[in-house]
Amino acid sequence: MRILLTLSYDGSAYRGWQRQKNLDTVQGRVEAALKSLYGTDVAVTPGGRTDKGVHAYAQTAHFDCEKLLPEKNIVSGLNYFLPPDVAVLSACAVAPDFSARRSKQKTYLYDMYFADADFPLLRNRALRISRNTDAAAMKAAAPLLCGEHDFKPFRALGSSAKTTVRTVYECALSDVELCSQKALRLTITANGFLYKMVRIVAATLLKIGSGSLTAETLKALLESGREWNRKTAAPPHGLYLFRIDY
Repeated sequence: MRILLTLSYDGSAYRGWQRQKNLDTVQGRVEAALKSLYGTDVAVTPGGRTDKGVHAYAQTAHFDCEKLLPEKNIVSGLNYFLPPDVAVLSACAVAPDFSARRSKQKTYLYDMYFADADFPLLRNRALRISRNTDAAAMKAAAPLLCGEHDFKPFRALGSSAKTTVRTVYECALSDVELCSQKALRLTITANGFLYKMVRIVAATLLKIGSGSLTAETLKALLESGREWNRKTAAPPHGLYLFRIDY
């Protein structure tokens, strides 16, 4: 039987999702909990991989098992063995050929708040940005990323993707409030993402907000599809895997 899990986690303490030898990862914790529940080694296949310090509202992962358990018992059993910063939200049986990797689209959020000093309750949860940031310019530029483009300028080195062309369905900044702090939330949905793509997009929009980059330059980058030596990635702690659609 194949089971699909939906999980939420605070990635602050982990070296990302993917299992790594001698390192504490979310996948390692989930597989350890599965072994405790089923009494045997169980490997999970994720819907996406998150880097060190990145969080998830709803990560997905599937696994195969022979022992039949009620879905509610899988949820409660795994949560009993998992640490408090990782939680299984749901478990459901899926077709034997279902793969968590074959998603239709993914949505990420990137949170940033305006402050002159770090706000303790947002530590490891959102990026502090200058109160002088031009939010209006960022909001105007974000939709330029929508559509099918070669996102090579927004790919970090180390990517193993065979193609850098992706389709972005939504890219927008909205005003939100985080712990009573005025904030911006970047929402970006696409049929796939390159390595650190969302963090590079966030950093690029922040360059527009600081006045060191223009929306015209962003548009030219998208049209060129060439490597960009000025790209930087925003810190991981503002990034959340929000949803995976199948």
